[in-house]
Amino acid sequence: MKFWIEKEGGGHNLIVITDSVIYSSSYSVHKLREFEYELKKGNIPEVLTGTPFSYIKTIVSNSRQNKIKIYYGKESDIELDVKNEKFRAEIMEYLKEDKKNLPVYQKEDMSSLKAGLKPLLFLLIAVVLTSYTALIAAEMENGAAYTVRGRVGGEILGNLVIGLAELLGFNGVLIAGTIIFMLLLYKLVKCMQNPPVIERLDYRKKKPKPPIPDFLKNANK
Repeated sequence: MKFWIEKEGGGHNLIVITDSVIYSSSYSVHKLREFEYELKKGNIPEVLTGTPFSYIKTIVSNSRQNKIKIYYGKESDIELDVKNEKFRAEIMEYLKEDKKNLPVYQKEDMSSLKAGLKPLLFLLIAVVLTSYTALIAAEMENGAAYTVRGRVGGEILGNLVIGLAELLGFNGVLIAGTIIFMLLLYKLVKCMQNPPVIERLDYRKKKPKPPIPDFLKNANK
């Protein structure tokens, strides 16, 4: 068993890992002191609840995020909100060396191109929406009127675009779009310059147990 207690900062400030369960939660400093006393004696406080390793499929850590994601069940996941970078590294290292549950460890140094795909997609969507909204705003300023008909989702989006065009006007849409564009461009450049490292622990494909040395085999005969 190993535990981590963060008495400063937010997130999950108590994380405990045993051979069978991962516990995580947030408590007051007073409670953390009580739990620390129990944990140092090797006892798990009764109020703690966690996720059994038998339910876990994969655990994923992204070096650019404060969260360690635990996937379990069919479509379920929980997040360990670990803001302390040192703790995140220690937790992943501890899980990686788990001799009981034997997960398969994978590490991916994401390429700049792959890291930039999602920010680039958001950037392109922002450009298209800004251009479309600006066009509508310009036509509305010239006296055009718009109504939206169709499916509920499309109607809501259409009314939102028309509302923004009417509220901000042509110049306002361009200014807002430019600000959003610059923010997304900054995020794109940042992602491509410093792509994340993805660590993955797969509990569906367990590592083979090390073979028993011949001298031990012979000793058991």
